[in-house]
Amino acid sequence: MSWFKRLWRRPPARAPRPVRTFRPALEGFDERVMPAHFGHFHSLTGASFASAGTASSVTRLTATLTGATGTSGHARYHADATASTNGFAVRVSGLAASATFDVKIDGTTVGQVTTDANGAGRVSLTTLTAAVAAGSVVTVVAASGATVLTGTFAAAPSHGGCHG
Repeated sequence: MSWFKRLWRRPPARAPRPVRTFRPALEGFDERVMPAHFGHFHSLTGASFASAGTASSVTRLTATLTGATGTSGHARYHADATASTNGFAVRVSGLAASATFDVKIDGTTVGQVTTDANGAGRVSLTTLTAAVAAGSVVTVVAASGATVLTGTFAAAPSHGGCHG
């Protein structure tokens, strides 16, 4: 074949490359102790954990929320007395779609959760002023005033290792 024909000929067809799809996964609704200030890794250095002979300054509580058949939820609370921080999160499912519900701890409204078209919702709150302890009752209340989910906080199970 002459050099001119080689110059203008088409390269051989390649097999198409497989299309890679990116499928992000949702993180589990697990508890994490975050540092009080970015850059001050209290939970990594052990500053917020107890020294020998003293109690831990970190409180972790969980509650399973139950109600009518098909409804469910979970609540988590953590507080770090050393860093003066706390956090509270609630996840619900099976409730009325596209509705707003009050979230209460021991009868005190601490926030609201709004459900999506499937009746699921979640809310995360920080710097709660309500007193929370093992035995505190979490309720999710409809606009009508009816309690749709309820649960009682208990100490979260220890994960073992250096974080437990």
